[in-house]
Amino acid sequence: MQDTTSLTVQTSHGRIAVETRGTGFPVVFIHGNSACGAVFQKQMTSPLLEGYHLISFDLPGHGDSDDALDPERIYSRPGLADLVMELLGELDISYA
Repeated sequence: MQDTTSLTVQTSHGRIAVETRGTGFPVVFIHGNSACGAVFQKQMTSPLLEGYHLISFDLPGHGDSDDALDPERIYSRPGLADLVMELLGELDISYA
């Protein structure tokens, strides 16, 4: 089993705390309101997900990520989608 890597990624929405593990097809875990990426700890360490590139992160204002730089921009469905797309780009993950 591969180790989990923790990193911080600077985005236009603020600094985002990220955990990744593995290589292969990317699987992105997005937590709900008032939670953080740690809710996916069992999935991130599951031997059933070997062979995948697992990505868990804390949304702005949650966990170890910064508060949203522009709350009106980020705290909406389009803002959250923009964050995910930007984060994947910063992690050099193709989504097209």
